[in-house]
Amino acid sequence: MKDPRRRGVALAGVLSVLAGVLAATPMLTASPAHAAPGDPFDPADPYVFVAQNQPTQLFKALTDASGNTSFEPEGGPSDLSYNAIGYNPADHYLYGIVNVASASIPLNSLVRIGQGGVVTRVGTQTFTPSVIGTFGPADGHLYTVGYVDGVQSLEVIDVSNGTLVRHIPLVGGNTTGYDIAYKDGFFWSLGGGLIARIDPASGATTQFAAPFPTDTNDQAGAAWTYGNDNLGFSFNNSGTVYQVAVTNPAAPAPTFTLVSTNPGPSSAANDGAASPGQPTDLAIVKEGPEAVIPGGTVTYTLTVTNNGPGNSSGFVVDDVVPAPLTNVATVDAGCTVTGNAVQCVGGRLVAGDSVSYTITASVPDDVDGTVENTATVTANEEDPTPDNNTSTNSSDPAGLSVLKEAGTPTDVNANGITDAGDTIQYTFEVTNTGDVVMTDLTVNDPLVGAVTCPQASLAPGASQTCAADAVYTITAQDVANGSVDNTATVTGTTPDGDQLTSAPSTTTTPTEAPAAGITVVKSADLDAGYQPGQEVTYRFVVTNTGNVPLADVAVNEVAFSGTGDLSAITCPTTTLAAGAQVVCEATYTLTTDDVDAGEVTNTATATGTPGDGTPVTSAPSEYTIPLPADPGISVVKSADPGTIAAAGQTVTYSFLVTNTGNVTMTDVAVNETDFSGSGELSAVDCPTATLYAGQVVTCTATYTVTQADVDAGGSLTNTATVTGTPPDGTPLTSTPSTSTVEVTQSPALSVLKTADVDAGEVGQTITYSFLVTNTGNVTISDPTVNDTEFSGTGDLSAISCPDEDTLAPGEEITCTATYTLTQADIDSGEVTNTATVSGTSPTGDPVTSTPSTETVTTDPMPALSVVKTADVEEITKVGQVVTYAFEVRNIGNVTITDATVNEVEFSGAGDLSAVTCPDDAEALAPGDSVTCSATYTVVAADLASGELSNTATATGGLPGGGTLTSEPSTVSVDSNPPAATPGEDQEKGGWLPSTGAELTGTAVGLGLVLMALGGAALTLRGRRREGDDVLS
Repeated sequence: MKDPRRRGVALAGVLSVLAGVLAATPMLTASPAHAAPGDPFDPADPYVFVAQNQPTQLFKALTDASGNTSFEPEGGPSDLSYNAIGYNPADHYLYGIVNVASASIPLNSLVRIGQGGVVTRVGTQTFTPSVIGTFGPADGHLYTVGYVDGVQSLEVIDVSNGTLVRHIPLVGGNTTGYDIAYKDGFFWSLGGGLIARIDPASGATTQFAAPFPTDTNDQAGAAWTYGNDNLGFSFNNSGTVYQVAVTNPAAPAPTFTLVSTNPGPSSAANDGAASPGQPTDLAIVKEGPEAVIPGGTVTYTLTVTNNGPGNSSGFVVDDVVPAPLTNVATVDAGCTVTGNAVQCVGGRLVAGDSVSYTITASVPDDVDGTVENTATVTANEEDPTPDNNTSTNSSDPAGLSVLKEAGTPTDVNANGITDAGDTIQYTFEVTNTGDVVMTDLTVNDPLVGAVTCPQASLAPGASQTCAADAVYTITAQDVANGSVDNTATVTGTTPDGDQLTSAPSTTTTPTEAPAAGITVVKSADLDAGYQPGQEVTYRFVVTNTGNVPLADVAVNEVAFSGTGDLSAITCPTTTLAAGAQVVCEATYTLTTDDVDAGEVTNTATATGTPGDGTPVTSAPSEYTIPLPADPGISVVKSADPGTIAAAGQTVTYSFLVTNTGNVTMTDVAVNETDFSGSGELSAVDCPTATLYAGQVVTCTATYTVTQADVDAGGSLTNTATVTGTPPDGTPLTSTPSTSTVEVTQSPALSVLKTADVDAGEVGQTITYSFLVTNTGNVTISDPTVNDTEFSGTGDLSAISCPDEDTLAPGEEITCTATYTLTQADIDSGEVTNTATVSGTSPTGDPVTSTPSTETVTTDPMPALSVVKTADVEEITKVGQVVTYAFEVRNIGNVTITDATVNEVEFSGAGDLSAVTCPDDAEALAPGDSVTCSATYTVVAADLASGELSNTATATGGLPGGGTLTSEPSTVSVDSNPPAATPGEDQEKGGWLPSTGAELTGTAVGLGLVLMALGGAALTLRGRRREGDDVLS
């Protein structure tokens, strides 16, 4: 047997149960005198009492709100030693068993300990040696544990007179720890990794493995029940204190939940008991932000307040911070963090005082939705107001976004490019992307300066457009950089006063440095021959090849070998936009000297002036006549858009035609040589049919996409050439140019299923409609409706569709089917029908829609009625048989199963027979009924009652589970006994002959009451005798 001295309460272990981690224990000053030594203890505070040493010194202890414990001697040392102490909440005394006698009190006596540690013997009996004791059930008895005839037993002691009530041998096992506590009708102990449950009524002991880690070589030397109905255990060797909640305590496998653990120093050879104190209304208030900022930190404050009336010996705060938050932390003493779970063990908290804890956590960048955090407080004592034991803080995510937009640059210098001096207007789309109102909105843009917004605050989801107060002027550095890059953020204030800054938004506006450029291509028209007096027309095709406009465009002859005079060179315009062309002309008449010389050479340049005023000059272009002709022409074909997806779209084809030769080309025309479209391409339109050497022209044509093009898929290809005629009259054709337009196919079908009724009844016909639509962009062939799921218990008709082999995009058809509702459908409450539609795309691939479901509710209205009748209107004699009939009818519209009759009230003094129902009661269709029956034999008391009343209901099963009960039905049968006559044959069941005065109704009733009381007295006497046997 284990050393019983090791079971004593760990001195500071018990204290730590009430208040957390123990610290050094300074002596308390003496409390003011309010009672004499030997009086009961003050129940106002939840004291811990510790009996230690030999002879015994009693200590009284309390723990402060910081977890520091102070204790003081309760009087001086006793002249004896006692153990197995327990606190009696009925009289507020400690009781224990003497284990070292004094001169006046023998060994194993029961003693009562009061204020000042004054010990008084109770009674004259001695008891089994014990170091385990506590008060148990509401019988006011002290229960100790000791060995009686070698068997561990409960010894029950009446502390009012110090007498033994009984021994209860433990059956099935022993205690597992060195102390016991009482809860929910059982004693409990903990040790060796096992929890023992002891039934004080029978001694039955069951051991359970503790579902939380404990030292299997250690035992709880102290056990008690908190005022909150949890168990407390303090271990001898480790000093660890466990608070354990027990649910389903009487079950074969109770549920044990570890509420808290906290450390305490180890100790032995001690015993302890605890006063439950008064109830303490502990309230917790959790304060946190209204908004959480993604990427930020959240701080919660948990404040526990004792609203009284009693002082608290300690409490436990639990807070599981929700999963979106991470890095949960607290620096408060007495708190531990495991993952996101925070537990704080608090100490003594007097009525009216509060203590606070602070928890921090990190908010992820992608937090989405409300963050709801709940904290709870569990008092050591009884808490009369559990509704304030939890507190929840809800925080919604805050969010801001800004989308910066750069307006089209204003070409201040009108040079056609974005360069220095041009301006940009910036705007900012500010959106509240969170779930809380944001105020004090400010757009931050260092490049543009001040920004004005219409509103200073935005509701969740709202947006506004802000604008820079001034335009931004592009600088030379911006041009050197190649772009204007600008970044902005928006800042706002949350409802908690915290600042939130959005992610940055950046715009890039390309800039371009002015680059003037000009070219000239010179050619000449000369009829056949080279004769004096013949006129030559010179043409100069001038092109602005730069990126800025040119003014003062002119052609300059720099060298001319002709012996005559060249006419002035005329140009239709002297300004050219970037990329533009102009054809200038001059004429010259050949002289005899020119013909004699054999050729005339002419060299020219072109000049123009850009916006900066610095003229640019082209490279020279030289032309000699007569010159061997070298005609040339080219075409480059393009299409816009490059992708098509629907019939009716328009494609614009462009043909860039260039005279690549050195002679003029006439009759210039574009020729479509190959086109894959199924429709008609428009005629090709060219601005001119004559192109001079170096001249460029863009011709166009359009095409409207057909459904056949989309159905064919792939691409639309178009190939063209260009032809022109040089001066020698021989037409010249370019190499072909091809453009390709991709065709995107998106086959899709949809089906919408509907029914022509919202609710139905048995036999009703439902017509289902299936609206089939081609929601894609290609033709679908062979559309077919498929009924994929149907909950009806009958047969759905075949689905009928119009005779349509194909469905063009956007086209729809309606198919139908019918169904007749059954009783089983009504019983189920609804009929659901799901369908899809399938077809084949032009490429041969199957196409299936998403399913569409239609539900028809069948309005189940279950109802039962019962009508109860009796086959007689009155009862007249003892032994008369009354037959009751119960008509149970299904007055609803669903099938009722297993109909039964329930007797809910019966005034008869005898026994009513069982109610029997026919087999048809197993299933009652709507409108059907069955008649059940029962019988009753009249007894004498029924005749005196005035009437026989019987009330019943009917109950049946519903199709979807559950039961239905009817309204009650009552039948009453009058009592009309015949008048008693002297000498009436008693064998016939009549009354006994009258032997005295006639009794009134009151006298008869009183007689019946006395008879009942007499029977009860006999019963009580019999039980008392039985009890005496137990106690003897």
